[in-house]
Amino acid sequence: MTLHELTAPIRRGLAELRGRVRSLILIHGTARVLLFLAAALLAYFLADYFLRLPRGVRVISLLVLLGGLGFVVYQHLVRPLA
Repeated sequence: MTLHELTAPIRRGLAELRGRVRSLILIHGTARVLLFLAAALLAYFLADYFLRLPRGVRVISLLVLLGGLGFVVYQHLVRPLA
């Protein structure tokens, strides 16, 4: 038997494990992104409702929310899966 034949089961097992880890990272990252989005939107709508914010402040706060969402997506999905 060659070395490649001897290590084939180990390679298959590692490939399967890599797939499982990738799936878990994807699920965990997606859950974090959705949690951030829900909390940020709730805070945004509550602040807008109770503080009666002018249009310029609404636009800026929405842009900050989108920037935060992009950061969370990068930190919890893009970077771990790269």
